[in-house]
Amino acid sequence: MGTALSSSAGLVPILFSLVGLLLALRYLKDQADFSKGITAVFYGFLCVLAAKVFIWLIPVFEEGAYYFVTLFLRLLSAVCFITGALCIKGVKKINNLLLIAAAVLAGVWSWYVVIIMRDGGMLNVSLAVSTLGYGALAASLWNKKSLRNSLGFVITGWLLIFIALFNLLDLVAWGRNLISPLFEAFLYVGIMCGLILVSNNLLAHRFDDLVQEAEESKERLRLMIQKSPFPIIISRLKDDQLMLINDKAGSLFGLDVKHPGNFKTVDYLADPSSRRELLARLEKKPVVDDFEILVKPRKGEPFWLLLSARVIDFEYEIALYMAFQDITGRKKKEMKLFDQATRDPLTNCYNRRQFEELATKEVQRSRRYNHPFCLFMIDADHFKNVNDTHGHAVGDLVLQALANCCRMTLRESDIVARFGGEEFVILLPEISLENAHKVAERLRIKISKIVVKNEQNEDVRFTVSIGLVSSTVTDNIEEMLKMADEALYVAKENGRNRVIIRNENGADKDTVPPSDDEILKTQEEPLYYFTPTSAAVAAPPLREGAGVPALENGTDAQEYLDDDAPLDDDEEELPERGGAAPHGVSLDDLYDDDGEEAPRMKEEPPLEEDEPPLDDEIMPSGGGNIFSENFEADEDIETLSPEPPPPVEEDVSALPPEEDFPLPSPPSIPSVEDEAETAPSASSAPLPVRPMMKKIKVPAGAIKVKVPKMPGVVRVKIPKMPHAGTPVPPKPPK
Repeated sequence: MGTALSSSAGLVPILFSLVGLLLALRYLKDQADFSKGITAVFYGFLCVLAAKVFIWLIPVFEEGAYYFVTLFLRLLSAVCFITGALCIKGVKKINNLLLIAAAVLAGVWSWYVVIIMRDGGMLNVSLAVSTLGYGALAASLWNKKSLRNSLGFVITGWLLIFIALFNLLDLVAWGRNLISPLFEAFLYVGIMCGLILVSNNLLAHRFDDLVQEAEESKERLRLMIQKSPFPIIISRLKDDQLMLINDKAGSLFGLDVKHPGNFKTVDYLADPSSRRELLARLEKKPVVDDFEILVKPRKGEPFWLLLSARVIDFEYEIALYMAFQDITGRKKKEMKLFDQATRDPLTNCYNRRQFEELATKEVQRSRRYNHPFCLFMIDADHFKNVNDTHGHAVGDLVLQALANCCRMTLRESDIVARFGGEEFVILLPEISLENAHKVAERLRIKISKIVVKNEQNEDVRFTVSIGLVSSTVTDNIEEMLKMADEALYVAKENGRNRVIIRNENGADKDTVPPSDDEILKTQEEPLYYFTPTSAAVAAPPLREGAGVPALENGTDAQEYLDDDAPLDDDEEELPERGGAAPHGVSLDDLYDDDGEEAPRMKEEPPLEEDEPPLDDEIMPSGGGNIFSENFEADEDIETLSPEPPPPVEEDVSALPPEEDFPLPSPPSIPSVEDEAETAPSASSAPLPVRPMMKKIKVPAGAIKVKVPKMPGVVRVKIPKMPHAGTPVPPKPPK
């Protein structure tokens, strides 16, 4: 039968090395993508381990049984090695029935050779054939050398060839003298290390695949973002540095898509706090949609965007993904509808409902900070006479001129509202009674210097009476309105064209007009000519949540002047295109799609030889009109352009009823006949308009106007009824 294959001497190191090899295969099974092949190899070396352990059972079994079991285990390990080699090589489907048949065939052959034939030569040949499993496994491992990391596969393949040679030498007598059991244990330990190296190679290969997959995924993401129909920006969350800009966003913001790191999103927000608000929302939920922001590009007008944002992992950094949709058209329509609901269509001042809402907010703010505010009511003197003498179109011009003068003279934080007819209410936040009195007096003087033209090209001038009350008396808006109306009625009774203060003791009919340099400067200003537009003079739109108008560039008009500082807006530079408009200058209508131009500046009237030249000051359109007691009736005024604008319709439904007793008119107002005598004829050619090449200083007021031709009217004096809720004075004796 032959000699024993190996002695029991040195068997313990072999067993320990085989156990380590099995553990390495178990670890490799979880790492490899060909785990089925590693499992087959694991069972193959388990058969080898069983064959080595069976050597210790030689005293128990007879010699035939020992050789039968040894040959069967060796052949079974070869079947497992070949199966594992096929799986590692890439064969997906292994027939389990064929494996079972091969195992049965190995058992039958071992029984035939050892028990039936009892041929030692045939036994050695069969054992030599079993070493082919090592060769097949080594070939499958060498097949993986095309991988980027294949050193472990190559080393393990060569060690398997050495194990096969060791087994072949162990079959011949002269070969046993060349080998030792310790060398076999060393080979198994080498295979174990080679399998660990294979595991590292597989990990490195998987890492490379993941990196390549990540790069491909990143490129796909970049391509998807670039091809997106929406503007998309990805910025680093920690410092807001832009990381990716698609072409749509680049054209929208005017950015260089190839160098996104040179920009930050906060640089293009009209309100930088919008980003902090967005991040605060992202802390509460991972996705934020329908977030509206106002964007201020480097070139062009501001526009509104609807933003959707979420936090993502982009290029191994925490980034903010933002997609935009332009909603400027929708916001313009919303603001236009809001203006239509909150403003008077003729004068573009706030209506009564909006005034009450804004005044309520101002009262709350005043109580919170304990700052005073003032309120005064304005009423045009003899407005009924203007309508009946010159027509309702001229009356509309008077109301427009009055309203525009108020807007230009006052701060943008001041609230101007039309209460009906010729009555206006103005609320001045953050101001003392003394300074409010100065403001009211300046406004009264400016209005007295406004000139509008009727259809006969005649000058029409008017004055106003003002009733003033401070929140130090009461901060209840309804009570303040009643007190201001009471003071206004006293001003009407005492000659009109004056300011009356209502204090704790009632309306002070002996109110002394204030006098300072600003008021004196206002009195010295020339007449202002009001030029209407085809629509009411545009006023700044309201921003949501703001109690005062917002400028075109998004800056907040809530920045008040000093608490007790007198207002000074006589001289301000005109804004550049796209910049913020100064106080007192009418803003262009942001939502007017008709393409109408703003009213142009008019040239100064021609000077007579004996008349001193006026200052080089030109007023913008839309100024207010004021009666002054200091102007002369024979002032020379330039005629109007012969081309009249379209007639302006007037809503006379809000006009007060007629009075049943006559009231005297101010003696300082020149009659229409006197003004017509001093005015030049309509046929006289006006001077050409000079190009304005220098900085223009804008005092409050108005400029000349073209009045539409209307049918002639009869000059009739119609008395005016007193205010509702006030006692009717007795008729004067005849």
